[in-house]
Amino acid sequence: MIKLVIFDLDGTIINNKSMILCELVSESFGIDSESVRSAWKRTELIMKNKQGSCSSVKDYFYVFNTIFLKELGLVPEEKMKELNELVKRMRNEVKNGIQVHDGIIESLSLIRKKGKFLSLLTGGWQGNLRNFSQEFIKTKVKRIHEILRNNDLEKYFDFIFITYVDGVLKPDMRTFQKVLDHFKVRPEEAVMIGDSEQDILAKRLGIKTILFDPYGTYESDVKPDFVIKHYSELPGVLKEIEKQEKTPSKNY
Repeated sequence: MIKLVIFDLDGTIINNKSMILCELVSESFGIDSESVRSAWKRTELIMKNKQGSCSSVKDYFYVFNTIFLKELGLVPEEKMKELNELVKRMRNEVKNGIQVHDGIIESLSLIRKKGKFLSLLTGGWQGNLRNFSQEFIKTKVKRIHEILRNNDLEKYFDFIFITYVDGVLKPDMRTFQKVLDHFKVRPEEAVMIGDSEQDILAKRLGIKTILFDPYGTYESDVKPDFVIKHYSELPGVLKEIEKQEKTPSKNY
C-alpha cells in the first residue's frame, strides 16, 4: 500500500526553469527553440563531465553560461549580459506563479483526500560542485518558499525537504532515506515523482518511480517504473502500483 508520495519541484510541479529560459533565449536571440534546447543539453553534458573545475556556484554558472553561448554559436563576451538579464526574467516568472503544470493542484488534492502523506524533495546538482555558501543556501531556500507560497502549494505538503540545507543533494540516496525516515515508511510504501534522472534513481532504494515527462525529452539509462505526460494520468498509475502490490508473485 502506498503511504507516501514524494514530489520533486522544478520541472515536476513548476515548469522546468531551464526550459523557460530556453524559450526566452529563443525569443530574444532569434534562434529556434529546438536548437536552443539541444545546445542546453550539450552544455549540461559537458558540465557533468567536468571534474573539479568550479570552486563556487558563481563560477559554475559563469562557466555553464559561457559554454551555452558558445554552443549557440554566439560570442559570450557580447551576449553574457543579455543572458544574465534573461535568467533574472525567468526567475521572476517562476516566482510569480505563472508556470505551474496543469493538473498538479488537482493531483495534490486527490492524494491528500486519500490519506497519503505528501512530501516535497527539492535540490539536486548536475555538476561536481558540493560546497555551497550560506548566502547561496539562504537565497535558494527563500526562492523555493516564495514559489510555493505564491502558487498556494505549501498547504499540501506534510514535509518540505530542501536538500541544500543539509548539504546532501539528490541523487545521493541519503536524501530519499531522510524522507522515508521522517514518515517512518518503508521504500516499497513510497512513490517518487520527478522529471530527471536524479529523481528516478530513488528506485535503487526500492521506491517506485514515476517520470513526469511532458515534452518527451528524458534521456537516461536509468528507467522509471512509470511515465506520465500529464497529471490526469497520475491517479491511474497510482492505482496500478497498488494493484501490483496486491498481486502475489508467482514462484516457478
